[in-house]
Amino acid sequence: METLGYHKLSKDEQHYLQLFFEAITVLPKTQPIIDTAIALRQQGKMSLGDTLVAATVFEHHQTLLTRNVKDFEKVEGLKVVNPMQ
Repeated sequence: METLGYHKLSKDEQHYLQLFFEAITVLPKTQPIIDTAIALRQQGKMSLGDTLVAATVFEHHQTLLTRNVKDFEKVEGLKVVNPMQ
């Protein structure tokens, strides 16, 4: 939602992202993910969108790939990698 809602996406970028999202598995928001996101949000460290992303990655014991490493460094125990480095 956040990615496709970005106002500066070109039509080609929107099309590419739609194809990408159709090809991947979207993980459901479970109660543990919601609880973790709420706890992160209550700490006042992150936006709502970032807390949902971090909580989902954390609860599934995965590594977050993002160019925006700085916003996620605050989450203790979250593995974050910039794939561009």
